[in-house]
Amino acid sequence: MGTAGVVDTPHPPSVTKTTKRELTMPKTRRFATVIAAALATFAATYASAAPNYTCSYPASAISSYDMDGDGVLTRDDVSCLAEVAVWDMGNSRGGPPSCLAVPLATADLDGNGSVTIIDVLREGRAVDYFGECATYGDLNGDGLTVVSDLQCMNLTLTWAMGPAGQPPPACLSSIEAADLNCDGDITVVDYQLAGYVVIQGQLNSQIDADANGVHDACE
Repeated sequence: MGTAGVVDTPHPPSVTKTTKRELTMPKTRRFATVIAAALATFAATYASAAPNYTCSYPASAISSYDMDGDGVLTRDDVSCLAEVAVWDMGNSRGGPPSCLAVPLATADLDGNGSVTIIDVLREGRAVDYFGECATYGDLNGDGLTVVSDLQCMNLTLTWAMGPAGQPPPACLSSIEAADLNCDGDITVVDYQLAGYVVIQGQLNSQIDADANGVHDACE
């Protein structure tokens, strides 16, 4: 009891450093969970939206950015690095994801000692940049735009207009390669554009104003 007329108020228990750390840890875990979810979403979105480029690259690009070791730079490399970043954030338990075919030091693109979302974004930019070597109208990914690509476009158009659920023709390197006007669909218009490129060697100036051999809508 205190002085008459004054009610004793219990003092709150002191918070030790250990308790503070314990109070902070749930917030840290929640933050890590949010970042991991964001990375997973980024990887899934990139994989569904980005073209899977197949062409030749500088040797330095392969050694720096080919995360899955398949010899080409594709959206799969970005997805793989996102998996590595999530693994690295989770205290690196159980070894890195099986998709990673290079040393962790190579995957750490910014050299800060860990694989983070910054490395994933840098990988995405690299894949997009080197993907520019893909030849417009080259459906089979051999680096040329010739009659075989027009034949492949014919098969691809038949597939696109056929029943859903069927696999694309084996000659097609990527579905995006056949979408020559970049409208998200494969139609007769794409077939006509393939014909212009293969037979005439160029596009009409109305759709290729800068005469660089690529439909303006794709730039």
